Amino acid sequence: MSGTLDRSGLCAEQNGGPRLSARSAVVLRLRGPRFEEWVPVFAKNPEMRLAPMSITKVLTAAAAVSVAECFDLPLDYAVTVAETDAAGGSGNNLVAGDVLTLDALLADMMVVSSNVAARVIARAMGEFLPGGPRKQSPRLRFLAEMNRTAAAFAMRDSAFLNSPGFKAEGQYSTAMDLSLLMSAASRDPVIARWWGVAGSNISVEGPRARSIRLVNTNRMLVAGDPNILGGKTGTFPGQYNLALCSRLPDGDRAITVLLGAPDDRARYGDARALLDWVQAGQV
Repeated sequence: MSGTLDRSGLCAEQNGGPRLSARSAVVLRLRGPRFEEWVPVFAKNPEMRLAPMSITKVLTAAAAVSVAECFDLPLDYAVTVAETDAAGGSGNNLVAGDVLTLDALLADMMVVSSNVAARVIARAMGEFLPGGPRKQSPRLRFLAEMNRTAAAFAMRDSAFLNSPGFKAEGQYSTAMDLSLLMSAASRDPVIARWWGVAGSNISVEGPRARSIRLVNTNRMLVAGDPNILGGKTGTFPGQYNLALCSRLPDGDRAITVLLGAPDDRARYGDARALLDWVQAGQV
């Protein structure tokens, strides 16, 4: 992958790029046989520290897939939801006693942004990790793994304190770091499969066995934009985030990260402006 952020080659609002309402944004062009090479082509305050919100769940998924591979856990590994996994907010569709596969939990987290699924994944995968000298809880062990994964992706200005992406003092990232996360995640077939579906069904076993219909929180995917390969939203009042992976006409890919748009309309308006600009061959 390319190494550092070279501002001299970037296009921004002041020199031809679209004007955005988001506080921070980065677009990377991905090249190479496996899209492993990245070139930054647009930036607005790329290193501004902001809350990543639910884009954090992309890192949660990447760390979970890594742990599963390390311990030879299949995607149909069954996990039971515990009382301590309860969480409010987005995708609140699971209760204690529900039994789901790891694959279904990843789908629930990535498609409808389930906070409960993110907490279940952190606890369940953390149980396989060593506790260290302080005998940390499974969730804390998994959080350490998340931050190790972020470092492995060259995310140099990020810190993660919870797996769903709840806003918390000390949890932050930058558009540049999150674009590197998205670049790495786009090459993972498990993550790419779930962040790119408009909707799906997952099966829940246990006392309340049922099927749950999932509809993606990403409006551009739901609308059927053929160039959108996947992505993740992140939402908090006054801060609307969006991360996208898209297909370019020449066969390359683009990673687009927007942080701090003032509302939902501005978030998708900014995204459309950037995507149209890149698709038109401006870079």
